[in-house]
Amino acid sequence: MNKLICLVILSLLFSCSKTDTPTPTPQPPPLPPPPPLIVDSVEMKTGWSKLQVANTLLSDVTWIDANRLAITAPYYRKIYSSADGGINWSPLPHYAYGVNLTSRPSGRLYWTVGDASITWIYRDRNGVPDSANLNKVAADMVFLDDSTGYASLTSAPGLAQTHNGGDTWELVATGPTNFGSPFYSTLFFLDSTKGLMSFDRKVYYTNQGISNWHQSTISAPSTFNVYCSKVQMVSPNLAYAGFSDGSLFRSIDSGKSFTPVQLPLTKSTSGQEWLDFQFLDSNNGYLCFVNLILQTTDGGNKWDTVVYDKKRKIIELEFLDTHHGAAVTDSGKVFMFKN
Repeated sequence: MNKLICLVILSLLFSCSKTDTPTPTPQPPPLPPPPPLIVDSVEMKTGWSKLQVANTLLSDVTWIDANRLAITAPYYRKIYSSADGGINWSPLPHYAYGVNLTSRPSGRLYWTVGDASITWIYRDRNGVPDSANLNKVAADMVFLDDSTGYASLTSAPGLAQTHNGGDTWELVATGPTNFGSPFYSTLFFLDSTKGLMSFDRKVYYTNQGISNWHQSTISAPSTFNVYCSKVQMVSPNLAYAGFSDGSLFRSIDSGKSFTPVQLPLTKSTSGQEWLDFQFLDSNNGYLCFVNLILQTTDGGNKWDTVVYDKKRKIIELEFLDTHHGAAVTDSGKVFMFKN
């Protein structure tokens, strides 16, 4: 009897054990860890700082003197100015849609729109705006002094000039008949007889005044949407030309011929990039392309990175002298250099 009871109890225990133990449910594999967040990393060498001025693209910067400088924000239709060396900024109190911006020590600002439907050059004189109609589209502009200035055009004859500080402008018969650029044109004058101009991928030089231009020999990029974005004569013999794919060329014969300068950059053929540079003398210069600002102290033979902005593009830079510089970005930041 006791044995039978024991067998029944054992049978019940075994039965309960089988029934009460759940069948394991297959589990999915663990999820992979989330990707690391992309950080807006900025690296700057000594002397550089950054300031957020706006939340939009800034297209150009110009120094008036060591305390006064200005930047243009075309999408906001604003020009911002600073009177304390770039610490504080405020917009000019009027509509100011512009792409290229330049200034004079008198405090005057000049800007071009570069739009195929707008044929005006604009000016601000101590807070009072005015404009002059060229009936031609002006892309870029430089001044030799408070009176004499030049503007590059996107169609023939290719150049306009003023001798009264921008009150009036006149078109110039430049000589070559194939001036004109559907993309961009730019210029630089060392004095009234020596200068450079570019249209698309062609570069021209003069050493005999604004009506006597010759085409330079340069192995420019052949991609149709790449164009010359900057030219500069550093001295009567030394000149440079830069292109929107990230290539730079040097001339030691007053712009007659150019040879490539090696840069630590990855070139682009997208047509959406921009290269700007400025040499302060034959040895010292700065260059910006995509997210880098480079510096050379030996005439462009060696370049060092002084600013790296991981997620943004640096559009334009300008130096007043070896102690004061600034660069603007597509995100509204301004990089300032002071030493």
